[in-house]
Amino acid sequence: GGATDGSIALWDVATGKRVAERISGDSAFIGAWIDETTIAAGSTQHGILFLDAQSLELRLSSEPLPGGRMVAIEHAKNGPTFALTNGELGAFDTQTLKVLWRLPLEGSAVGLALSPDGNRLAITYRSHLPMTIHDASSGALLQVVAGSNGAWCARWSPKGAILWTGGFDQRVLAFNGSTYELERTFGGSTGQIWSIDSAEEGFALC
Repeated sequence: GGATDGSIALWDVATGKRVAERISGDSAFIGAWIDETTIAAGSTQHGILFLDAQSLELRLSSEPLPGGRMVAIEHAKNGPTFALTNGELGAFDTQTLKVLWRLPLEGSAVGLALSPDGNRLAITYRSHLPMTIHDASSGALLQVVAGSNGAWCARWSPKGAILWTGGFDQRVLAFNGSTYELERTFGGSTGQIWSIDSAEEGFALC
């Protein structure tokens, strides 16, 4: 978990005990597990930090990514690590954290999702803009998703059949994971949906 003062901590799920803490003030949030030994965190200086998964000691850091506050990190198995600021998407070599490519974005980006096959990225935006789909190898825009305006967060189902979004309007939307056509709409949330995940095919957690 991360705190507003730039510190992060690691808890044991089985016992609920805190097992490590980093209070250097340079870590904005925990972004993704790279493997069993390494955690990626977003830095307060808008870069990526690779931390030891046991001690949270710094192993590697990237150069800052322009575009304002860093909001999300995703990692492709045996592939790049992706980082998103409000104004830019970047891909980094996971071994060296050197920049592979960068893509300036229009609008204020807030959410990032990586497809299960590691080939596509979905970006959501603060300004009620539609979600966009990008090629993970280059950042090239593949599609603007009709009907997704207001989506704050997104996540593909484990097999990639569904692309779930949640947003400002308290709705969960289920898009086809390949064609991005809207298939179902779910309501009933009592507030804005800030995060979403898919535990198994056909089910969303938000």
